[in-house]
Amino acid sequence: MKYKLFGLCLVLFCGLMATSCKNELQQTAGEYSYKISGMVMVDTTEVPLTNEAGVVYINESNNALVLTFNMIIGDIYKTEAEVKNKKITLAPFERVIEVYSRDYKVKISGEGDVHR
Repeated sequence: MKYKLFGLCLVLFCGLMATSCKNELQQTAGEYSYKISGMVMVDTTEVPLTNEAGVVYINESNNALVLTFNMIIGDIYKTEAEVKNKKITLAPFERVIEVYSRDYKVKISGEGDVHR
């Protein structure tokens, strides 16, 4: 009985050690849903953005993260990010958004907290 309990504890300990060895990038990688909404200023007038939803795929590559945003209805766009001390920081990138049937080229950047 003691040997079975010891063996079970050993297996659990090895499992914990294997999962705790992941770095911040590996822990953040995965597939997540997202939704973007908000307001923007166009010619001194505040107008709502068209809601955007989709899936973001986060993959580890060369000590950085590659984020691929796949809109449910629309485009696919990419950027890189880094994670340090449970903060994710997006590398600035450009994309086109449509507001009231006009296209605008915008520069996007940002950061957020990683909760895992």
